[in-house]
Amino acid sequence: GDNWGWDEPGVCGCDEVLAFHDKLRADILGCLAVDERALQCPHTLQAVLSTLSLFDASSTSSLQSLSDGHKAQRQSTEDRRAVDDELNNLLLAQHSACLQILMELCADSLSWEDGDRGGAVRRVACRFIHQGFLRMGGLVIKLVHFQGYDERLIPVLVELVPSMHATTPFLEELLSTPDPSNRSFAIQLAAHVAAKYPFLQTETAVNVALQRMREAVSSDARDLLVRTVPLLPKMAATFPRTGIAGGVSMAEQAVQMLASVRKGGEEELDEAVEEAFGGIIR
Repeated sequence: GDNWGWDEPGVCGCDEVLAFHDKLRADILGCLAVDERALQCPHTLQAVLSTLSLFDASSTSSLQSLSDGHKAQRQSTEDRRAVDDELNNLLLAQHSACLQILMELCADSLSWEDGDRGGAVRRVACRFIHQGFLRMGGLVIKLVHFQGYDERLIPVLVELVPSMHATTPFLEELLSTPDPSNRSFAIQLAAHVAAKYPFLQTETAVNVALQRMREAVSSDARDLLVRTVPLLPKMAATFPRTGIAGGVSMAEQAVQMLASVRKGGEEELDEAVEEAFGGIIR
């Protein structure tokens, strides 16, 4: 990647420092281009993210001033709107890239030997992710989730990022994506978000998720089922007495689906089905 100058001890003159600051202001991702050890300690990570926030605010202000100057030179409302769109798209791309880097860090931390340090890093990163979601609003939240991220991170984000409830409006759209991997991601997201926020809209999303799983059973999409069947007890426990499919309760729908999964040929799926049965019955 680019050499951002973080490892150059000789950069200390005023002109060099100002040039370095201008470089970071022009591309805030440079704030995260540090030695990976700085991101793996919660205290230094907090310092890095504080620096990122400062340069983000400065960058946004500079870009807004530049955009205003360009708009002043445009005659038509349509041209001025196009300038605004360019600015918004640039900011959206910058912020989503920063959030994706932090999500990758959180996913990596799940496998660290030092679990306490990993948990502390995730809490620091998730506070920043939450603030980023609030600052940029629904567009960046939707973009990040349609881009996708490590499925292991879904329960972590739902637990530590309060603004994850803002995924609710587009869960059904995400569940309609044709790619099996994206559908698995969407089903898991719907299950975890609904468990934390059991509202009518999330119940509808879970029913759509169940329909996608029934389709997977019909087409024998076993890879998708291996990753989503373990979520059926969570879905049933979240909405135990409700259901849209002919008034059938969520738990009964889950049991019917498990009974229709073809046995044999996939030990991991067979075990997941048995465990899900046990989880629902308990």
